[in-house]
Amino acid sequence: MEFYEHLYVGKKIADKSEMIKTKLIKNEFVPFVHVILLPLTEDGILEIYPAYILRQPLYQKSTLKVVGIAADHSEACEMVQDIVNECLKTVGNIDLRNYLKF
Repeated sequence: MEFYEHLYVGKKIADKSEMIKTKLIKNEFVPFVHVILLPLTEDGILEIYPAYILRQPLYQKSTLKVVGIAADHSEACEMVQDIVNECLKTVGNIDLRNYLKF
């Protein structure tokens, strides 16, 4: 699991972000938190998963690139919208793979 250098963190969990990152790295259960990832395939923009899903062996074997963490699905959706708008405003397109360089 790799975290974006300028990780997007939801307002509701800003004070707990380091603890959440540590738990995600250790593959510990993190209830309610949602994670925003670069897509696992080439045909997507961003993906949102409940953090507990990432504990499954399939995801443990994948190189996950975490762009953001949010307190719930609703906050994650808002963050994705903000990230896409920021990318569009900055570079004029929605090529998030190049915009969010890891």
